[in-house]
Amino acid sequence: MTRAILLACAMMISATATQAIHREDDRYVRKQVKAGELISRTLGCREGELTGGGYLITGQPENKAIFNVTASFPLADGRWRVDLRNVSGEDQPLTLQIYALCTDD
Repeated sequence: MTRAILLACAMMISATATQAIHREDDRYVRKQVKAGELISRTLGCREGELTGGGYLITGQPENKAIFNVTASFPLADGRWRVDLRNVSGEDQPLTLQIYALCTDD
């Protein structure tokens, strides 16, 4: 059974309590990520301004580190960036969901 592991949750950066927020998301799937390979993904807002972001890696076995997230942060151009590396020593499949939280204008 595939167990979803939430590695990071959304982090609010600049939204005020009066602003409505919506979520953009992008699913990234690779059949094989080589051992030691670094993956970088970014996602921005189609409408509104970026207020936060995060990611979810699914399909990983319990109690085994396969991917190490080395960064999850906002970029100056209004996109959210996630970097991760395959630290398992073997080629591995990857399913990554990246999220951007955006203001409603």
